[in-house]
Amino acid sequence: MEFALVIPMLLMILFGIVEYGLWFTDSIGLRHGAREVARAGVVGQWDRGAASCDRAPLPGASANMQTLACTAANVTPRTSSDLYVKIAVLDADGAPTSSWAVGGTLRVCLLEHHQAVTGLAPMPEGGVIRSRIDMAIEQAAELQEESGGQDALPVETGADWNWC
Repeated sequence: MEFALVIPMLLMILFGIVEYGLWFTDSIGLRHGAREVARAGVVGQWDRGAASCDRAPLPGASANMQTLACTAANVTPRTSSDLYVKIAVLDADGAPTSSWAVGGTLRVCLLEHHQAVTGLAPMPEGGVIRSRIDMAIEQAAELQEESGGQDALPVETGADWNWC
């Protein structure tokens, strides 16, 4: 009799542990992916991890930034959700620019909406996971102009790019 009373609570705790474990896995993977993409961009390794790309083109982005968006899709481990990408080139003052130069900054922002497996545990920020990495541009060989771009975010997440 006591077991019948306690088992629902134990199962909810167990499923909550699993749910948050998956959320943390996505969160760490997102940070790892953003860092890998930013690092590949600032040293000019445009095709790193972008061998096959099945994601939609990044609106408004140059070819190299498109390749970085593909790299993000391929190197970011995800358990259950879609990945949204915003890539921008910033000047020394932090303003968006299309001028690719040593000393500028490459900003990579990744966002995903974690889909709960059980739905029993409330996810932080409604399951929206964000990661932003800024890195100084180190290679500017033959590049002159690079324009960033961003994915459109789904309305149901309630998320926007203002944090980036």
